[in-house]
Amino acid sequence: MELQNLEAFLQVARERSFTRAAAALFLTQPSVTARIQALEQEIGRPLFERRGRTVRLTEAGEAFLPYAQRALQLIQEGASAARETEGRGTVLVGATVSAATAILPDLLEAFRRERPGARVVVRYGHSNEVVEMLRDGLADVGFVVRPLHEPLIAVEPLVADDIVLLTPPRHPLSRRRRITPRDLVGQTLISMQWGEGFEEFERWMQEELGLRSAIEVDGIPLGVILIARGMGVGFAPHRSVAAYVRAGMVRVRVVRDLPTAQREVFLALRRVGRLPATVQAFVELVRRQFRREAASAGSPKPDARTRPAG
Repeated sequence: MELQNLEAFLQVARERSFTRAAAALFLTQPSVTARIQALEQEIGRPLFERRGRTVRLTEAGEAFLPYAQRALQLIQEGASAARETEGRGTVLVGATVSAATAILPDLLEAFRRERPGARVVVRYGHSNEVVEMLRDGLADVGFVVRPLHEPLIAVEPLVADDIVLLTPPRHPLSRRRRITPRDLVGQTLISMQWGEGFEEFERWMQEELGLRSAIEVDGIPLGVILIARGMGVGFAPHRSVAAYVRAGMVRVRVVRDLPTAQREVFLALRRVGRLPATVQAFVELVRRQFRREAASAGSPKPDARTRPAG
């Protein structure tokens, strides 16, 4: 039974689509189909059934799924253990885009200094997708912005991040010392999906202030570029935009009396199984760095160059 066929099976089961699975594996759809067919011939039963545009596991597929997950995890653990003997282990990281942007640059820089021979692979997804990556063995470590309750996944809070207003550098609001939500009436709003609390925040802006976003994007980088071009203003977690602020692309301001003043980033790990040495070293670095930050500041504070005025 070939490893690539198991990987294709798990990806199709997770995506419920041959097309999306092929994109995730950087393969053509016929290649994924051929791998699934080879696996089905080996097992002697169909593993998927098509219902319109969606794909579902058959009864045989449902029965096979946990064993495929376990087999792939064991193979990955074995390969990782072999690489560990040379100090060249791999850390598979699953993260939301906003969480990755907020905390991974500093962590990866520090980890490279500690383990120059190690390899890190980062995959993006929404919080529930990151949990699925952990469950399926496609990630060793997860960073999410929702404390999802999964029996096999342990979640611990890492850091709280202030929600701030982004403006173009020369925007009138960028020079205001005190800003309230009412000051945003009449402004063009660019919405950036930043995770837990975003939908409620948007609903509050619409119901309380009558503000509806002119442009909504699924992620922060494009939103920052649009704001930097003077197309509007928007809200985002401060850590996720700190690099853009340091580069002078946008400015940040605190807006008082927001319904959501912060969002939290969580570390997610599987509860079962022993972590390979390289993964354990990465997890210890994460915990150490944020314990140190909490001890030195009591709560996260941006540096002088990126501190939002308010």
